[in-house]
Amino acid sequence: MRSSNRQDHASSLHACDDDALFIVSELPLGFRERFTLFAKTIPQSECIDELSQTETQRSAKKADFFFENRRIICELKNLETDTSPKIEKLLKPLEKRPEWPRFYGAWELSKILRKFPDGAQINRMVFDSLTTAVRKAVAEANRQIRTTKQSFGTPNSGGMLVLANESIAILSPEIIAHKVHQMINKRTPDGQPQFPEINMVWMISEKHVVEIQPGETGIVCLLLRQEVPDPFGVELFVESLQPRWASFHHVPYHTVSGATLSDAQFRNNPNLEPSASRNVTRADSWRHQYQARPYLRDLSDRRLIKHAGRLFGLISPGFLRGCSEQDRARTFKLMPEWTHFLEEVNRRGMDMRDIAPAIRPIKRRLRFGQSVDPIARLGRNDLCPCTSGKKFKDCHGRPNRSVAA
Repeated sequence: MRSSNRQDHASSLHACDDDALFIVSELPLGFRERFTLFAKTIPQSECIDELSQTETQRSAKKADFFFENRRIICELKNLETDTSPKIEKLLKPLEKRPEWPRFYGAWELSKILRKFPDGAQINRMVFDSLTTAVRKAVAEANRQIRTTKQSFGTPNSGGMLVLANESIAILSPEIIAHKVHQMINKRTPDGQPQFPEINMVWMISEKHVVEIQPGETGIVCLLLRQEVPDPFGVELFVESLQPRWASFHHVPYHTVSGATLSDAQFRNNPNLEPSASRNVTRADSWRHQYQARPYLRDLSDRRLIKHAGRLFGLISPGFLRGCSEQDRARTFKLMPEWTHFLEEVNRRGMDMRDIAPAIRPIKRRLRFGQSVDPIARLGRNDLCPCTSGKKFKDCHGRPNRSVAA
């Protein structure tokens, strides 16, 4: 489940995502191990844990690296806490409310909440709960950089945070970026930065990929800066690291200027997915067909509903016990078209209850039809007629009420 509201994020992201690096990588080792090896290739770098330290320095909660002859202090945080269960628990009571729509597939949270009178408040609660790990990482990094300055006597050093995500699908790049940008530009009552030790955040999300050009995908490395002067040159230093990072992985890199994250379509990195999940199901193939040619997009809602009624009348006989082979064959033939319809419904955020009036008369006629047994409807444990091999209750017989970003 992924939950976010892209529209709410777009305006605040525009100021912080001017430079993005997209790279393709096989991602050997874990991120922390790779970044430590990478850091050691940078001139004038030091791994703080490997330094000879006093008792005070050893006991302090320190940052991870010195760069540029200790002119820059770097802390590395890897997001590891999956907050999906918390979001599921928060949204579960909403399903009992009359405003909760009925839908198939996965919806953006904004589509679900738009009919809720308290939707904006719920969205803020979900976002805050979703990004607790990000908030904790930024606050801890600020303290560790400050402690490092104090314990090593480098008060004039700048601070950078490397924030990585290699495992949490629900924390897509635009969600992390929005929360980080919100935090590092937060001010105290007297107008000072609330997290003054962090001049720059280098966010690297390896869990997600985005299409760079047809047939080529890459991960995104994003520079998130404070909207204040940078006297330590941290921004220029981090910018210089981006081509080094790509070279370290032996891959080309692409810079994108002026792009907004709300326009990017992120998906899970297939290199980090279990092998079984890489198999494309028949339904997924049909959805991809429609995404490539969304021929229903120009229809009005009224015409789309009328189209749904026609389709349902043609495919529904094949979902009944006792149907003829002709009915079953026709149902299977039209299942791609029905999947295309559901994909368009999900894109628009249409409540399936709005489509019910077009379907109800057909269900009534089927109930008293002469060509099928009026009592023996398809059982929940029968195989779905779409030939997926799944039981009807686990396939087209049950809406999947998950939430997506």
